[in-house]
Amino acid sequence: GRASTALLLVCGAMAAMYMNSAGQIFGILLMFGAGTGLLFILRWFWWRINAWSEVAAMITSGIVSLLFAFGNLYPTNWPAWGQLPLVALITTAAWVLTTLLTPADKRETLIAFYQTIQPGGPGWARVRGWMATAGIQPADKNKRWSVPRGLLAMLLGTVFVYSALVSAGYWIYGEIAPASAVTLLALGCGFWLWKVASTGVLKD
Repeated sequence: GRASTALLLVCGAMAAMYMNSAGQIFGILLMFGAGTGLLFILRWFWWRINAWSEVAAMITSGIVSLLFAFGNLYPTNWPAWGQLPLVALITTAAWVLTTLLTPADKRETLIAFYQTIQPGGPGWARVRGWMATAGIQPADKNKRWSVPRGLLAMLLGTVFVYSALVSAGYWIYGEIAPASAVTLLALGCGFWLWKVASTGVLKD
């Protein structure tokens, strides 16, 4: 770990010599995140993802991002905004292939992880099947999987905040019709969000 940290420090210092602005650095960091972010989220939804998947994602995302930034390998006929989706697509293909070609984590490890975290959804059905066959009961078998409701709350909260901001701008500029429509959207999302949160599932 110490050797890796020192190597990263040296590589970062060398890369900084070729940077023209802080915006360029920020763009490269965004590309890094675009490639690995999906994997770190799906790790909680699919039992098959392992450590090699994460290694493949980080290496692929880093290499592709640097090649696009300094190697002039990004297609010239593509728009600039297409870099992030393209990095994410290449990285996703790499880690999915790696996941399918490498062995999964040990069954005991996956069962212990499930007992501790209790992830839900179809991506963990295989592990639940192993537990049922072995007669292992979840730590809290009556606990509901709150992720879908949490995702709904996130979506409603996002729409609520942005529609409230947009409606405020419309009201300030006196555009009554769009202001009223967006305000109704904000109120509707806010009420729905309150109903979702008041069920108590999100408080676990």
